[in-house]
Amino acid sequence: MPPARLKLPSGVRRQVKARKSTQMVPNTLVIMPDIEIMAQQQESMKRNAEAKKPDTKLAKTVKTPPQSLRAMTLKNYGPNGQIIGGGRSVSSNTSPASETGKPIGVKPGNKKVEVEEDLPTAIKNMGGKVVETIGEGSLLTWVVQFENTEKFLEAERKLTFDKRIASLQRDFLFHNNGAIDPSSLNDPYIASQWYMTALNVYGAWGLSRGSRNAIGVLDSGTNGRLKELENKCYPGYDAVDKNLLQADVDGHGTMVATTAAATADNGVGTAGPATNSVIYPVRVGYADGTVSVAAILRGILKCGEFGVKIINISSNGDPPFTFARKEYNRVLHKYLKWYHDEKGGLVFNSAGNSGTRDPSNLQPYLIVVSALDEDYSLAYFSTYGGSIWFTAPGTNIYCSDRDGSIVSVAGTSFSSPLAASIAALLWGANPGMSNLDIERVMIASCRNAGARPWNRYFGFGLPDAEKAMKAVLGK
Repeated sequence: MPPARLKLPSGVRRQVKARKSTQMVPNTLVIMPDIEIMAQQQESMKRNAEAKKPDTKLAKTVKTPPQSLRAMTLKNYGPNGQIIGGGRSVSSNTSPASETGKPIGVKPGNKKVEVEEDLPTAIKNMGGKVVETIGEGSLLTWVVQFENTEKFLEAERKLTFDKRIASLQRDFLFHNNGAIDPSSLNDPYIASQWYMTALNVYGAWGLSRGSRNAIGVLDSGTNGRLKELENKCYPGYDAVDKNLLQADVDGHGTMVATTAAATADNGVGTAGPATNSVIYPVRVGYADGTVSVAAILRGILKCGEFGVKIINISSNGDPPFTFARKEYNRVLHKYLKWYHDEKGGLVFNSAGNSGTRDPSNLQPYLIVVSALDEDYSLAYFSTYGGSIWFTAPGTNIYCSDRDGSIVSVAGTSFSSPLAASIAALLWGANPGMSNLDIERVMIASCRNAGARPWNRYFGFGLPDAEKAMKAVLGK
């Protein structure tokens, strides 16, 4: 049986050598334009152009505010400034200039936006090129590449304070957070899966094994042809090459998927806590283990559109460039919040393997998971800090590589899908619950290091699947 309490670190912790710097896609910004201000600017430019035309009428006319200002329709703008779709109407009390006394392009309390050129033109004149559009409406996002580093840095400086920009960030390249280290169920490795007992999975299975709800695995891809994932893996999506033919390019994604949801009692390999759940694989990573922000945005959008309610992202940056650090990932946070608040989903994220403290804060839409070792102490490599929601086992984790071989792995890359799999198990047992319900039940079930409900090493603690299952089933 697992101990009633976890063990807080004491003395000097072993440190992991951190990467020298966080990588990024060269000279690339991810930009969310403010479509409301852009629409106002377009209207202003149109009116200014009309005002410059010579008046050929001899009769005296009475100038009245254009009707378009009374019920202006916001549009989605493409890379070249063209209108690509409709939007919501703005009532007359929010229309600019003639009715409010405010100049065009002004947000309440903000400075005036220059209207000499529209935003796509301004970006082009800065040496930028919109190479891709992601999302629409409030999630409209441009991926912009610049000619060289000098122009990139100058554009970043200028656009950061441009009121036509809702959010802006660099296209960081995060890295995956895993590394391979040298009962009555008939899975050959089940006796070695210490973490199933640590999470009290078997007790939960005595009540319910969940159902075929989906876990979105945003990773290097997944090999769904393995016996462990047979008949439980969607074709998925390749968010890097932007097609439906995803494949695992380095093995990490298949390890993550089988950690969470490998089929139990099939005489092969291992078992995952969410044994009845299915996998919706999204490739967001490259063969070198890096993952770009733009690919993650596409992946979140695809999962939201497909109806996937749980996402696991087993990649992160070293502090302070972690997912949870909002000031470096403003666009990413917009998408995470949209998925949580509007799609009712949960995103689980590996804390990282830096072995250092992350100064980020707890985010309500990003469930960050640290790693425990077999002594129920914080794993020496685990990142910790203010962003941690839960902890879960992260050492000596058995799972399948993309070729079907069984491997023992360690890293927060595997503690995160274990926590996500508990959420999937619970939600599968009671699909009528909301994402907030699942969060509350998991928090209430946790074991921690002491009387305090939260600490920076384990967050709210180690989830107890059986205790949580009783709660979701009303037992």
